[in-house]
Amino acid sequence: MGERRKVGVASFTLPLLKLLIGILIAFIISALMFLWQSVAQLGVSVNWRLQFINFQIAFIGLAVVVLLALMYLLLQRAIGALQRLEETLDKIIAGDFSLRLNVREQDFLKSLVNKINKIIDLAQKNQK
Repeated sequence: MGERRKVGVASFTLPLLKLLIGILIAFIISALMFLWQSVAQLGVSVNWRLQFINFQIAFIGLAVVVLLALMYLLLQRAIGALQRLEETLDKIIAGDFSLRLNVREQDFLKSLVNKINKIIDLAQKNQK
């Protein structure tokens, strides 16, 4: 199996993840400020307010971790497949028509890859 390049994936996903994390942090801070003000209007003790906010932070933290994990998996499925396809297509363009594109069963691009493989079959037949 060939060497995998991680640079292409990291150069795309890292800025996207940083942006999404920044948006999540801004949302969480504004939500916590809103919660603090809303609970303050109820007239309960400061200790109760702090415990309520701590519970909210833990809940939001868990939700953020789950969302980040899902985003990572989705990006890996989409971008990882595109990177492998690009490497194989470069070899095919160079003239090696014996290669075919392969993706994992879970990847999103399965039907597209099948159609590209049919085009490669046609090009190989026309070359002979």
